[in-house]
This record gives sequence, structure tokens and C-alpha cells, in this order.
Amino acid sequence: MYQRNFGNFSVNYSTVVAVVIIVAVIIGLIGIFSLGKAVIVVTPRISNIAVDFSAQIVTDGSSKDALSGTLFETTALASGKGEATGAEVPKGTNIIGVVTLINNYTKEQTLVATTRLLSPDKVLLRLKDKVTIPAGGKITVQVYADNPDAFKEIPATMFTIPGLWQGLQDKIYAESKDVIKNKPSEIKVVKAADIVKAKENITKDIDVKAIQEFSNNLPDSQNFLIAVVGRESIDESVGAKVGDAVSAFDVSIKQKMTLIAVEKEQIIGLANTKVKTIVSEERNVLAIDSDSLSYTTSKYNVKTKSAEIKIHAEAKTVIKDTNSILDKSKLVGLTPKGVQLYLLNFDEIENVDVQLSPFWVKKTPNNLNKIFVQVK
Repeated sequence: MYQRNFGNFSVNYSTVVAVVIIVAVIIGLIGIFSLGKAVIVVTPRISNIAVDFSAQIVTDGSSKDALSGTLFETTALASGKGEATGAEVPKGTNIIGVVTLINNYTKEQTLVATTRLLSPDKVLLRLKDKVTIPAGGKITVQVYADNPDAFKEIPATMFTIPGLWQGLQDKIYAESKDVIKNKPSEIKVVKAADIVKAKENITKDIDVKAIQEFSNNLPDSQNFLIAVVGRESIDESVGAKVGDAVSAFDVSIKQKMTLIAVEKEQIIGLANTKVKTIVSEERNVLAIDSDSLSYTTSKYNVKTKSAEIKIHAEAKTVIKDTNSILDKSKLVGLTPKGVQLYLLNFDEIENVDVQLSPFWVKKTPNNLNKIFVQVK
């Protein structure tokens, strides 16, 4: 072993070399491990957020703070059927059902109570009450069996009226849609709610017609949201009264309609602004779903031709890469599996992919500057 003396101390060269090698190895290891880095790619889960707000619409460009709309006025007519949902057993145990009297003649026809109705099988029924069938019209009436003891049942069929002149029997007749049995049976009657519902359904049909007509006058109807803001009844006809013994009745409504169209881009822009006021700063707003846009009319000013509508919109949002969920200090010293288990515990995250380098690195670095989080 080589040793050299320097005054009062001596140096062992083998020891020095060993120390230098150890220090170099340590420095090398520190350098190698300082090269380690982690790239964490996060796929966020898209969330929907709803926003409801009011908007003012003007049609003359008079307000910069309001939406600019296009006014349209038209008259629309729609008709349809109402359905009776009430039911009752007719007074008098001899009433066994109802039939519809049909008059295809040019004059109205009156039939007295007890008028006979003859089935193809020669079974007789009789009218309970006196009725008048309007020319070209039909009415529903109650009937009873001419011979209750011999009567069993009659399937749905057509009845002739023997008491009429032969030349009218093919124009004025009766028919039943259901089996008539020899026992008192419930019959359909009109309730007040049935008339209200029928009117509501016809009004919806009128709206559809008016909106379609307006759409045909717009350059590209798909780019507009159309609102019905006003309506005025011109004519209304309901073919039944509350308590009438009919299964269905005719309804016809004619209205003067006022509509306003607004470009969807205007509404989407306003919706984006509204959404950002309620969304956390840690989330990004991706887009407003144009298919989610809907509205209800709040008020319409006839004089100024302006309207206020309430709008519903939905937006898609995701977390930002600066979200506190992705705090790097919570991710140090973890294996890829550990990173995934931690992050996937949050509903806001759909998937996590962890890439460590160089290949011998098994855990995320302790140096936050070596951890890179990406939200795709």
C-alpha cells in the first residue's frame, strides 16, 4: 500500500480513490434518478349542466342588450277528435248500450223514442229517447232490447231502421262498434277535463302548423329557435257537452298566431355567458348542446312587438388541468397503479394513463417539476 507523509499527516491513496469512486457513483445515481419523469394523461368524464334564464327579444333592433328576432303573424286552423273518459251506467235497467245514428241524407231526420233498429240477424233494439240527426251528421244514442227475455248479445254491426221509407234506409241507419250484451253496461260520457285536454291537443297542432309555415319563410329554419308568443281565438267548435253519452267528439279551433324567430347562435352565445357564471373556475365549458334548447313564453308586448321568453339550455363541461383534483403533490412517489387508484376515485375522471421514464423508474418523481399532467 502506497502512503505518503505530509508533515504531521499522511495520505493513503487507496482510500482516496475509493472515496472518489463512491462519491462519483452517488452523484451518478442522483443524476440518473433525476432524469426520471412521469406523464399522466387524464381522460375527464363529461358532465352536463343545465341553465335556465330569461331573455328579451325585440323585432325592430331597438335594444342592443336584447336578442334580435324576426316577427311573423298568421292564422292557423286545426281540428281533431276528443276522447270521452267518463263512464256511467244509464238510468233504467233496460238500457244495454249505445249505437251511432248516421244520416247521409241532405235533410235532418227526427226519430221518436222506441224507434226500432234491426240487426242483420233480425234482432230488434229500440231508441230510448227522441233524437234528430243533422243532415250529413251522426249522433250517439242509448238503446234497449225489444224482447229482453230472448235477447243475448249482438256483435258490432250495422242496423237498418224499418220505420223509415225504403229509399232512405241505405242513407239513414245505425251502427255499433262494440258488442251489445243483455245487461246494463257502462257507457262513455264526456267530462270537463276531456274537453280541456282535446282543446290543448288541438292547440298543439295549431302551433306545429304555424311554426312550420314560419319555418318555410326563414332562410335556414334549422338555425332558428321559433317561439309562439301570442294567440287570439277566432273560432272554436266542440261537438259535445259535459255529460254527453259519446265515446269521441269533434273539436275545431282557429287562431291568429304571433311568432318570433331568433338565431340559435345568439341564444347559444347568451347561454355560454350564463353557464360560465355558475360553473366552477376549475372546469371548462366545452359547448352548449343546441338540441337541448327549449323555451316558454313569458310575456309579449303587442305595441312594441317585443317578447320575453324563458330559455332552458344544457352545456357539456370537463375539469381543467389546473383542477385541485390533479394536485401534483398528491401524486408523488406513487406507482402507476397507485396513481390510477387515486385519480379514478373521483367521478370527474373517466380514465388515467401513466407513463414513467426512463424504463427503470418505478414510481413518480418526488420533484413536482418532473410530473406532467395532461387533460385530453
